[in-house]
Amino acid sequence: MPADVRVLALALMLLGGVGAGIVSSRSSAASPDPALQALFDEAWAFRLAEDPLFATSAGEHQYDDRLPSATRGDWNRRAEFSRTMLKRLAAIDRAGLPAADRISYDMLSRQLSDTVADVDFGAWRIPLNADSGFHTDFADLPDRAPFRTVRDYENYIARLRAFPRWVDEEIGAMREGLKAGFTLPKVVLQGIDVTMTTHVVDAPEKSVFFAPFRRYEKIIGPAPAQTHLGGGFAVRGLNTARGAQPRLNWSKGQISRRQVAAAVDWFETSHADCVRIVACHHPLTEMVGGPMTARVWGGEAAARDFAEAEVDLVLSGHIHAPFTWPYGFGDGKTYAVGAGTLSIRERGGVPPSFNVVEIEGAAIRIAALGWMGSRFEPYRTWSLDRRAPVGRSRPARCTRPYRSLRAQVKGYQLHSPS
Repeated sequence: MPADVRVLALALMLLGGVGAGIVSSRSSAASPDPALQALFDEAWAFRLAEDPLFATSAGEHQYDDRLPSATRGDWNRRAEFSRTMLKRLAAIDRAGLPAADRISYDMLSRQLSDTVADVDFGAWRIPLNADSGFHTDFADLPDRAPFRTVRDYENYIARLRAFPRWVDEEIGAMREGLKAGFTLPKVVLQGIDVTMTTHVVDAPEKSVFFAPFRRYEKIIGPAPAQTHLGGGFAVRGLNTARGAQPRLNWSKGQISRRQVAAAVDWFETSHADCVRIVACHHPLTEMVGGPMTARVWGGEAAARDFAEAEVDLVLSGHIHAPFTWPYGFGDGKTYAVGAGTLSIRERGGVPPSFNVVEIEGAAIRIAALGWMGSRFEPYRTWSLDRRAPVGRSRPARCTRPYRSLRAQVKGYQLHSPS
């Protein structure tokens, strides 16, 4: 929000002026003016709804899954609210108020008037200054937001997902300012790019926004397994990444016998017709001729166990190159499938790409769609034979046919033609 001083003034008005008015009224015979108190309450509620980050900082958590909006329409709405409030405020006899309430009256009037003036003047077109801005407010979120429950983390994730929308709105506001010649002098913005480039990292774990997730298990408990069961698919996500390993290169993978056994037991609860899919970051066995290695400790044993459990597909990334091949275990119809990347970290000359997996009856078709400069086009395609699900006699928990279904897995789209 522009003019941070007004934020402070509002906080002082509400936490100090209004509070003083309430204390005064309780210690004197005179009751606070109900119309004035109603204005205080409405101003506070409006402020919280319009600036969810401020609400979080103030200990009000009903908007913890939201971010502010910064379009011209949003600012016009705020100005109109302030004009209406000023009219209602003017209808109250200031002279008849207790001293503390007169102070609060004046502070509210000043704050509302400043909002109207800022919108009329277009101050919202400069959402940052030499040392701070909307983007630095957002960077403080990991330290502002509560992280005590699963819902707190879900709210945090919702805000992370909403950030691109907020950025786009603020960029639009600044572009309007540039067209009108309304912007800060270049000299005062020297070095401001550091407040943004600091957050461009080569791994999510290095981001300040990842910090709350490091505390998840300590606060909430072990994360539940990532699963999807329904629509004809049984998908089990497994974490093969490790934050620390007894080897120098921690980027390589690891999978434990306990993880594999739990996944196999879970698959045994799915119906015979379910397409059984494991999703993990690292390929469990090495890609022949790939641009890099995974070297997953326990990977070959896991691949053997999944083949014996009649898993159909093991989806992975890490290599940033698409591939398929059958594991050399069991009936040979458990397939490793690797996806490319949509990031700029391309490897081996492979274009940015993602996989589309189509399953129809006994046929599995995989297409790696690569970015060819203007659109995604088939880069490589494979046709695989799916085993007949013979001998599976488990409860029917996956009974809805997998038609017209699209399931999102990182780097993949899974669906079956209707």
